[in-house]
Amino acid sequence: MRTSTHPQNTHQNTSESGNAFWFILLAIALLVALTVTITKSGENTEETGQRDRDRIQASDIMRQAKTMENAIQQMRLAGIPENDISFENSFVSGYQNASCPDGQPCRIFGSGGAGLSYKLPPSDWLDGSQNAQDLYGEWYFFATTCVPGIGTGDSGCNADAASTELIVALPWISKSLCLEINRMVGIPNLTNPVLPPENVGSAYSAGLDKFTGTYTASSIINSNADAFLGKPSGCFAGDTDPDTGYHFYHVLIAR
Repeated sequence: MRTSTHPQNTHQNTSESGNAFWFILLAIALLVALTVTITKSGENTEETGQRDRDRIQASDIMRQAKTMENAIQQMRLAGIPENDISFENSFVSGYQNASCPDGQPCRIFGSGGAGLSYKLPPSDWLDGSQNAQDLYGEWYFFATTCVPGIGTGDSGCNADAASTELIVALPWISKSLCLEINRMVGIPNLTNPVLPPENVGSAYSAGLDKFTGTYTASSIINSNADAFLGKPSGCFAGDTDPDTGYHFYHVLIAR
């Protein structure tokens, strides 16, 4: 006997196959959406984690710089001249101030003076690609640079030694940490792309002079948009000296 296929059964099978196909497409679409959501969530979590680390590190940098500033203020209140202050330490050479012999209260580091400990910056604060640069991995104390709006200095303060500040810098830090420092102190970062403001010209002297008691007029920390005007702390992108990288600064004595 021949078995016949009823047209209604054929239509039903076709309809069921079509429904199954759409369910498969829907399942694939949901799987793709779930994968994208998980990926974005992971990226956001990683970005949030980096921001949290940067905030902690930025706070630590600011705290150390402020501790140095406070120690210098106490020295000056005790009658120690600013030209006698010495940053000599056992880690970095070049800070021997002839006006401040060993064991004297004019020393920032060591038991004879302010009693602070010189702490080498952790490697995760720094941009490792710059490790061959001068001043990499050290605090830099200098008095060749002014910040407009700080002390008596105006927009042309780099020509006036009397307006030169005593500054501590931490050169060659990471970009993300530099950005976070600026957010913390209220310096507007650039947008599209997000970058720290670039210094106009030289921020350091060409010879990278270290403070040994003398102030000289040479350089300026400023930007085309006056981002650093009146800011005793911040972070800039290098233009000339230094010609690359990101650099934290903090004014220890405003003049």
